Amino acid sequence: MTRARDKASAIVASFASTGIDDNADATAINIDSSERVGIGAVPNATFGSLLYTQGTPAANKPIISGYSTGNSNNAGIALFNDAGNRGIWTTGSTMRFTRTYEGNSTADVTIDASGNLGIGEASPDTQLHISSGAPVFRMEDTDTNRYIDFLYGTRVATLRNTLASGEDMDTVHPEIHFSFTDANETRNLFRIIGDNGIPRMSSAHTFTLADDSTVTIHGASAGSAGSSLFAVYEHGSGYGALVHVNYGTSTVINNSSGTQYVTTDTDGKYGCILTSNHGITFKNRAGATKTYSMSVFGSYMIGQS
Repeated sequence: MTRARDKASAIVASFASTGIDDNADATAINIDSSERVGIGAVPNATFGSLLYTQGTPAANKPIISGYSTGNSNNAGIALFNDAGNRGIWTTGSTMRFTRTYEGNSTADVTIDASGNLGIGEASPDTQLHISSGAPVFRMEDTDTNRYIDFLYGTRVATLRNTLASGEDMDTVHPEIHFSFTDANETRNLFRIIGDNGIPRMSSAHTFTLADDSTVTIHGASAGSAGSSLFAVYEHGSGYGALVHVNYGTSTVINNSSGTQYVTTDTDGKYGCILTSNHGITFKNRAGATKTYSMSVFGSYMIGQS
């Protein structure tokens, strides 16, 4: 071991040997000919890092640790290269990934004490909080299926893009499909089709309705229910209709079957659009169970009653 001048800016100790023995059973610090340092082992040539540590720490304890005793409870690690620098900081119970090595610089990523992750957001208030002046969210599926799944327990909502990268939209019309899957079945709820620049939305979901049964389009209420336009189609017969609902009253605008869809409770009809106290219900009076698709444009919601 050699000694240098004992100043803050000077090297106070250097080791010309290849190892330092702390009187333990193994060499504690190793320095190879390339000036790479190994703690607990010789420097690992595979990793090629300037500092390499190896050992068996106590259970649930880190292999490397540092403690900052001041500076408003800030502790950090600086990372440098020729193009710039970044920092990883803990401030109190918050972890921040900063744009420079200094702890007071802008944090691009923040993890708070509750585990909330903020991207471009220093104070996330949800599990994932993204903030940006540009489009803030993008997910990309790079395989040929082009699916994105949203999971809750055993239930999966799937968003699918049918247009592959590089495909001509005038040749292969782009489609977006949305479906829902649980343990029993998959239901295709709707799809949006871009055909020669004209978007078309179709309801891929069907529902069955027994004779004399109803589906609620909007529940009864004391106030005004709003206005909507909805299309209904019965799959077995091919009968369909376009209906306008306005403030608790309904009008069949177009009836492809002639009179199979009416606004009174009439026996033998495929669809009776009934209003009461601003509520709207759709009733099957065809004499047998029927299978329908329905799309609503406006303020009403569909719910099986």
